[in-house]
Amino acid sequence: MVQGDYDRADSDFSQGRIALELGGDTLRLARLEGQQANLLALRNRHAEALAVWDRVADRFERFGDARNVVEALGNAGVERLALLESAAALATIDRARPWLARIEDGALTRVIFDYVQARVLARNGRDAQARSLLEPILEQPAAVPVLGLALAVRIELAQLELAHGNPVRAARLIDEEAALDEPALATPLYARLRASGRLTRVRALRAAGQDARAQQAVQRFTALAERSGEPDMHIHALLAAAEQDWAAGRRETAAPIYEAALREANRNGSPADVAEVVVSYGGALIGAGDHVRAAAVVGQVARWAAQDFDCALIQARLYAALGQSDALAAALARARSLAGERSVAIASTAASP
Repeated sequence: MVQGDYDRADSDFSQGRIALELGGDTLRLARLEGQQANLLALRNRHAEALAVWDRVADRFERFGDARNVVEALGNAGVERLALLESAAALATIDRARPWLARIEDGALTRVIFDYVQARVLARNGRDAQARSLLEPILEQPAAVPVLGLALAVRIELAQLELAHGNPVRAARLIDEEAALDEPALATPLYARLRASGRLTRVRALRAAGQDARAQQAVQRFTALAERSGEPDMHIHALLAAAEQDWAAGRRETAAPIYEAALREANRNGSPADVAEVVVSYGGALIGAGDHVRAAAVVGQVARWAAQDFDCALIQARLYAALGQSDALAAALARARSLAGERSVAIASTAASP
């Protein structure tokens, strides 16, 4: 599985499952199913992975296996984020917290859980709490053995800095190519981490006014994605290139790249991937006054607008641009209910709701 041979891994898991079922080893079977859930997630089959993690967590709870309960619920929370179920992810994390105190020598488990918890909090607009969990991780010895964790934390912190208008700080957090090019991370298991890091770095550099470096980062990202053949890398590299071209005024080249990113996200990505492309592309089209195309793009996330802040907000932006005051009022109400600490301000000539 580490090397990306998912079919062989799936076959091995299936054989192991039969043996454990025949032997009646329920606890080891739960652990094996957790590995199968990881495989499903790597294939972007997040709803299936979530169902497995929920089932596995219930089983570990019955056994009183605190460490595995926390790990299973943490993974279930991550899958809910991929499905744009932020509130449900928070409830899942809350369910895991009481089990942390039952783990002996649980420093490493707590560090990993704090990172997952911070991600969930950030997606629920609880940025200050997320930051308070992320910043100490970089100073904790327990975090050192976890491959990729320091980079993952810096990426999350950089995204928070970008969201709060601090692009220079964001760029500094992931300004070293070496961290993104660490050989140990060059496997399919870490494709999403590398993709997220590179996209965030490009955005931070551009927002910080370092256009030349952002362009170089896009070119390197594109080359790496083409060589890797990994969907996560491909989706995010296309998005990075589209955003860079659009920001540079090259809209005739940016639009087809955006379209390619959206097709790839719909074909091989998660709902969160689709939403990320739609929010970027739809926002660009709205800003350019291309409301017909924007409506077609933004409509692709309508099914998640009641549960995801970014989807609700891009809907509100569209309705504001169209001057649809009733629809705008409803969309703003949804966005406000999901916002947490995030801003819901929208420039609009439409009637104020």
